[in-house]
Amino acid sequence: MRHLKIFATDVIKGSLFEDLVKEGHQLTVWDRTQNGEISESDIINNAKECDVIISMLSNKLGARTLAQLPNIKLISQYAVGFNNIDINFCQENGISVTNTPNVLTNATAELAMALMLCSARNIEAARKNVIDKKWQTWEPSGFIGKSLFNLKHGIIGAGRIGTQFAKMCKGAFNQEIIYTGPNKKSEIEETCDAKYVNLQTLLQESDIISIHCPYSEATHQLINQSAFKRMKKDILLINTARGEIIDEEAMYHFFKINNHAMAGLDVVCNEPLDDNSPLRELDNIFILPHIGSANDVARSDMAQLIFDNIQCFANGKDLKTSV
Repeated sequence: MRHLKIFATDVIKGSLFEDLVKEGHQLTVWDRTQNGEISESDIINNAKECDVIISMLSNKLGARTLAQLPNIKLISQYAVGFNNIDINFCQENGISVTNTPNVLTNATAELAMALMLCSARNIEAARKNVIDKKWQTWEPSGFIGKSLFNLKHGIIGAGRIGTQFAKMCKGAFNQEIIYTGPNKKSEIEETCDAKYVNLQTLLQESDIISIHCPYSEATHQLINQSAFKRMKKDILLINTARGEIIDEEAMYHFFKINNHAMAGLDVVCNEPLDDNSPLRELDNIFILPHIGSANDVARSDMAQLIFDNIQCFANGKDLKTSV
């Protein structure tokens, strides 16, 4: 087994780093709490002698950065997505890339459910009322939200996460499930009695729309101005996939005009959300700081995949989750 030089761009809780060191690997870790947010030059300076980078979705590993890291042969991404990495450059230069798929399904579906409930029931506004000491009495017309029972729910992307979320919504709220994507999916149809429709039909008919598709050129700003024009004026929109799937300017204008529409977002185009983002102005858009995988089981399983892929690489074996 090769002993590798590894650079991790952020701290990962649990025993991952300890386990890698026990295997004889040399590890350097960037600690945001002590050193601040990592920059391109920080990555280059710390990883230039390394064989492996353990990267986060927020790290921009483009051709310019990777060209200055001649020893890197493996990027082990602590996320499912990998659009922050120049995959073409990696393929051309013999750099393997792995991610952490298939272990985030339940965690992300849980969060989609939380976003749906918090948005529909005005949880943020109601809690702020308590925190700001404005709760004086029971208000018969205060914080009235949207019932989630028996609504038509459109799933964009019926993969593992989309299907799991559909099951939860069907079971908890007896929602009627329709879905769209490149192909029909038997599991969501069999477990949720879901109907396959085109995107235009889904946009027009749904009371709730949740986005679970991968981000790609084909899905870039899939939900654009034209899509918003087709939606119901009181739509409940959930996105736990990627921010870039939604045209944020079009979303802002739609939700500014339609006060009864609501959105629950775990992702935005530029993370963290810019201080001057107009999305901050709207009370009917509920935004979380990309915490879809943030439960104990999912994060532990992600770390295990990182460890397994690095060990496979060190031993010359096939990688478990090669991109």
